[in-house]
Amino acid sequence: MKKLTSILFFALSYLTFAQPTENQIRVVGKHSETIKATQIELVFTLQEVTTLTYSKEKQVIKTISEVLEEVQSFISKNNYSKEKLSFQSISDKTFGNNTRNYSLSLNNIEKGIELINNLKVNGVTAVQINYVFDKSEEFAREMSSKALENAKSKAEFLASKSNKKIGKLLVIDDNTPNWGVTGGTPNYLANNNKQPEQTNTYTLYVTYELLDK
Repeated sequence: MKKLTSILFFALSYLTFAQPTENQIRVVGKHSETIKATQIELVFTLQEVTTLTYSKEKQVIKTISEVLEEVQSFISKNNYSKEKLSFQSISDKTFGNNTRNYSLSLNNIEKGIELINNLKVNGVTAVQINYVFDKSEEFAREMSSKALENAKSKAEFLASKSNKKIGKLLVIDDNTPNWGVTGGTPNYLANNNKQPEQTNTYTLYVTYELLDK
């Protein structure tokens, strides 16, 4: 998965931030597309299991390593994945118990949902779901190109309403932030027959010359 990098169009700095004059027209070009998730990432929060003795001392009856081993065994035996869980981070202690986070990515989203619904391991306190969307540089280029086409169409339409026409392109200001590869779809568990989707919008501020016809 590649983290999407916005395509930047460079112009002279004094032009990029200048306000359009009476001989210029500035428009906003946009293009939106909805894409489907390609992976599901599960982040398991594992916590050591403890009990209190008769003397009210805390005793660890299952370590995090043992919880991890049990989760890994469940995943392997049920053919969810052959991959090992990857250590992610150490969390703050919960009620004084040590806590660790581990992640696993699956290409089959339905299997990922099935996994967390069937996992019953004492010591797994939470599972966070992230959906992974493939946003390559090629995807960014296609989006920016269509946003530019939209800007030109708007500029031509607005210019014609004033009995004008557009001239050369002066400035393109890319206003689209970097996109990450993950995103959540909170309602997915309630409708797990639908592959998670995410709508992305590419925005450009474009300035053209404004000429007499």
